[in-house]
Amino acid sequence: MIRPMLPAIGLCTCLTALSYADLDQDIRARFAIASAHPILQLEPLGPDTRQVAERMVRYVRDGCDRAFVAEDAKAVAIQVGTVDKLGADPPGLLTAWDKYRMLVTDKGRVAYNVSQETYIGRNLWESSVPLMPLMLLDRYRTLCANGVPSIWELSRMPQRSLLLAIVDDRQRGPHPNQTRRIMMRDEIGNISVVGVRADWYLLEVQMKGRPSYLEVHGRTLETRRPDSKTVRAAQACRAERRTELNQIRRLHPEYDFVPLSRARWMGRTYFIAYFQPKMAPRPPAAYVWDGERLTPTDPWAIVATSINGRYGWLLNRDTGQSWLISH
Repeated sequence: MIRPMLPAIGLCTCLTALSYADLDQDIRARFAIASAHPILQLEPLGPDTRQVAERMVRYVRDGCDRAFVAEDAKAVAIQVGTVDKLGADPPGLLTAWDKYRMLVTDKGRVAYNVSQETYIGRNLWESSVPLMPLMLLDRYRTLCANGVPSIWELSRMPQRSLLLAIVDDRQRGPHPNQTRRIMMRDEIGNISVVGVRADWYLLEVQMKGRPSYLEVHGRTLETRRPDSKTVRAAQACRAERRTELNQIRRLHPEYDFVPLSRARWMGRTYFIAYFQPKMAPRPPAAYVWDGERLTPTDPWAIVATSINGRYGWLLNRDTGQSWLISH
């Protein structure tokens, strides 16, 4: 992953009175944590916020492959069909059960969060296509790209079009968000963010099994082709991810190792995964891969990290308590 040297950003505690003790020094040392502050303990903010926090913890406890930490460490989110997002600094409910959509017509494009739909116009759901959150640019803004359409939406999804949007949860009005449409050579598959340099984020776009790379600006949606050095670094990262899974499977040939979530933190890869023997599948558990061996870390798990690599979401799977961590 391409990571610049970024200035340290101070993290504020989410509560004025903590309802549980701070992290033990042994845990801080084990996970290379410089600072840690509780998150998702939001009872003073009301039952709606607490319900969303409990739902988020329930999903990440056993593995959620789309969990997010904002680049400015001011929000965390999950996507399980819909998106839940909670502010971490200051604490607060940002979205619940939301989806991101884009209306694509001959007249142009309109991207929106479903909570903004009434401000844009009626019946957009029947004529729009899904967007998938890629990352949280900050507390409010989410970078999105082509989502996976249902069978009813396939005919509306533009072919060979990379759809990009920055959806700002605060925006209202007829055209609240930025959009970009880029024609590609082939039909588009999976899209992910694999690196960052300043405000430029490197996208890996799968097309017929082959990755293509594109940099997008996190404020303007301007795009550019990355230089060869950047592409080589991204390809090396991709090869490393593939290699580590192959190495784990070689070490444990009697099991089918199935990762449910994966986060890179301080040069190590943290998993929530399960080993699935033919006769007796094991329940999910937390592990870390250090390049040579897979070691259990239960009940502790790093379930998500920011793309810039500075911030993470640490979870105690037994208690459900969560910390926003930095190094």
